[in-house]
Amino acid sequence: VHKKVVEAALNAVADLTVKILANKRQVREEGGIDLIIDAMSFHSNVPEVQQHACRCFFHLATSDEENKTTIREKGGMSYIVMAMELHPSAELVQRYACDALLNLACLDSNKPVIGKHGGVVALVTALERHADSEQTCENACWALCNLTNDCSTIPLPLLYSSSSTPLQPHQPLQYNTSAPPLLLLLHPSATSPTTAVQYLCPSSTPPPPPLCNLTNHCSTIPLP
Repeated sequence: VHKKVVEAALNAVADLTVKILANKRQVREEGGIDLIIDAMSFHSNVPEVQQHACRCFFHLATSDEENKTTIREKGGMSYIVMAMELHPSAELVQRYACDALLNLACLDSNKPVIGKHGGVVALVTALERHADSEQTCENACWALCNLTNDCSTIPLPLLYSSSSTPLQPHQPLQYNTSAPPLLLLLHPSATSPTTAVQYLCPSSTPPPPPLCNLTNHCSTIPLP
């Protein structure tokens, strides 16, 4: 099938599944999730196909736990991460992929699968490469936030250090802290995606003074 036809079909599926729960269920029951994955696989080099496929997964997973499970069981999360890795400069691919992972990470059984396929690294890379895109950064922050609701399920070096100690919400951040690096992203003192990336990548240049308020919402999220 021509890539433009696939792109248009994915866009239509995404639009039809924004709010109508019956449509989400019908797409699943008619094998639509398999077809979305097939499109991502066959047109892996086409960013427009990847972005619309990720948008489909975002809407299909919204308010539908069975779709979240089916996407995982069909291997959808690995294709979302693959899209991010193959198109690191395509801002819309990154934005909608972050959207999809944000929703899929709401299901506890999906968290370790996202981590296993490199989703945490992909989200942090999106923050770093697209620091000028407020929407992409916000989506990536919330995806990481959802993934860290139960940090014990993600065995990644980015998440834990061998000497990690609890970080209190009102404890000032310090460089070289032994707290789990991803939790620093949710800390009220973390002021921007750039700051978060710097904490995740200690070899980088120290972050600049506070520049934005992307983490205002995170101050309301209890930290382990």
